[in-house]
Amino acid sequence: MSRRFPLEGRLEEFPVYRLLADLSASKLSGVLTVSGDDDTIDLYIEQGCCVTADSHYPRDEIRLGQLLLARNICTEEQLDELLKKQKDELVILGKLATDAGYLSDAELSRVIEDQILLIIFKGMSWRKGVYFFQQKQAVPYVKRGFRPVDLKPVFRMGAKILKSWNWMKERIKDDAVVPVREEGILALAEGVQ
Repeated sequence: MSRRFPLEGRLEEFPVYRLLADLSASKLSGVLTVSGDDDTIDLYIEQGCCVTADSHYPRDEIRLGQLLLARNICTEEQLDELLKKQKDELVILGKLATDAGYLSDAELSRVIEDQILLIIFKGMSWRKGVYFFQQKQAVPYVKRGFRPVDLKPVFRMGAKILKSWNWMKERIKDDAVVPVREEGILALAEGVQ
């Protein structure tokens, strides 16, 4: 299938949830870069599903370690140990956590999916900004124990999510991690860095 949106444009013309709908329907692969008022995010899309997401301003990004702590998967001491091991061995945190037996591959997949959704929903709150899509044959990502995020439920909920942030709270179920919506602004919960 072909895409229905221009490779670059303004969010006023193509909101993030419409871009996601088109990417999902067309089964495209590539990197969607979206810049809003307070950040720029990159969504890595493989065959119409999101496989990873990054924030250009990581101070606002929810780290995997924060989600592991928020879900009581590991303690702060265990996380510190994993982070030290990660720095020494240059191995991704999720693999270290599963190898240590703190969670299964399926549980890790769910935590990573929630991390991706937090970044996607940040972009969905932007009414103004720009986007750029760089189409690729494939995008690199760690496939071990990870199920790509199906974008269909995300874009179907797009308008509802923008009107009612409760959907996000029901999905993540952790007030300490879910950003707070205030009159068009998205702010991380107090204490989340």
